[in-house]
Amino acid sequence: MMQRALHQGNRSRSVVVLGGGLVMAALVGLAAGRWPAIAVGGAVVFVIAVVMLRDLTTAIVLFTVASFGGVLALGNAATAAKGLGVVLVLAWVADLARRSEGDLRSFLRDHRGLVAAGVALVAWNLLSAVWAQSSSAALLGSSRYLQDLVLFPIVYTGVRRFGHVRAVLAAFVAGAVLAMFYGIATGSTVDGSRLVGAIGDPNETATVLVMASVLALALGIGETRSRLRRWAAFAASIVALYGIVSTASRGGVVALAATAATAIVISGRWRRQIIVATAVAGIVVGGWFLLLAPASSRSHLTSEQSPRTTIWTVAGRTIAANPVVGVGNDNFSIVAPSYLVRPGATTRADDVIIKPDVAHDIYLEVWADTGLIGLILFLCVVLAPLRSAWTAVRLLEKAGRRSDEILVRALIVAIVSLLAAGFFISDEYSKQLFLLLALSTATLATVRAEIIRKLPS
Repeated sequence: MMQRALHQGNRSRSVVVLGGGLVMAALVGLAAGRWPAIAVGGAVVFVIAVVMLRDLTTAIVLFTVASFGGVLALGNAATAAKGLGVVLVLAWVADLARRSEGDLRSFLRDHRGLVAAGVALVAWNLLSAVWAQSSSAALLGSSRYLQDLVLFPIVYTGVRRFGHVRAVLAAFVAGAVLAMFYGIATGSTVDGSRLVGAIGDPNETATVLVMASVLALALGIGETRSRLRRWAAFAASIVALYGIVSTASRGGVVALAATAATAIVISGRWRRQIIVATAVAGIVVGGWFLLLAPASSRSHLTSEQSPRTTIWTVAGRTIAANPVVGVGNDNFSIVAPSYLVRPGATTRADDVIIKPDVAHDIYLEVWADTGLIGLILFLCVVLAPLRSAWTAVRLLEKAGRRSDEILVRALIVAIVSLLAAGFFISDEYSKQLFLLLALSTATLATVRAEIIRKLPS
């Protein structure tokens, strides 16, 4: 009976792999005649997709790297990343067919609160289309939340051992560093000096590099088998730090400060080493801006005139007028001009009228768009996985698995650093954020399973 079920599962997976491969091959063939460059990129993506369809864990690792966008410098990188997202879902479906739906049922059972908050968040954003000035924008934003939230069951299913956790975090570091080098190689800058990177925005680039620096440091500390991997991780941490200062991002500086504070608070037995590391990092970053940074970068950091102050003021007015339900998902930039001419000083009206901009603050953006209800649901989705990660830390601490423990502590710090940087960027749909949140829930499951397996029967 079990062999028959396994055979049927393998057959279902083969059908999915074959069907997906034929569709992608046809698309690449059609594109080759008219858009050769895109066809070449499509061929590369096709090979990657075949590898992803064969193994879900590998698919998650490759998607993590691809989520940084510009590292796929062939054709349209954003479209390629979205295409790999579709492949990731297909790989998940094939994996469920092969191994049964036990992992999915386990996720739904063990994380009822998170699942309920996620479903409610999508439903509330969909409902906001009813009163939104642009219903299409609200619906599109809701679909982006759905794409992010589906990462939870996918990662939960594909990450089965703690070694998989390490692989995904290493892929995160690799993606961030490659995105930085892509920006350097192509000369992608703002104001001639601020590094943009493959992500397309210096603030978002700085944020993911802060996260990568923390994770790389933890990967290096926890690596005991390979000296090469250990020093490669340390080198990646230093390179990421260089990328952060090259962006001259206020959000990056805030993320660094939040990272240092959080790391010191939750570092446990490594507190002394973390204090030394944060002090050294602070001296390096401060010295760079004082002595080596271009004048334009220093003036950007110290300037009191910023488009954000005007946008934050307008966002506050929008929230005051619609505190509970908001103006509709992704509708803040659309309705913002209506709240510009009100009592209170605004110095950068161009960022509201001429080139409407987002709120440059995750929490103001979510509150203005979907009201207090939407903000609470968003925070529930974010905080529940952090609780799971902290539970995993406690279990690893009791089990004496020090190298794994420090990595999960670093995972928490990385998430907190992005949430801190969220006061300067509107990145509520961040694939990097939701990947690490999903990994937090999967980490707890792997830790519990491995510890239970080692208990005497």
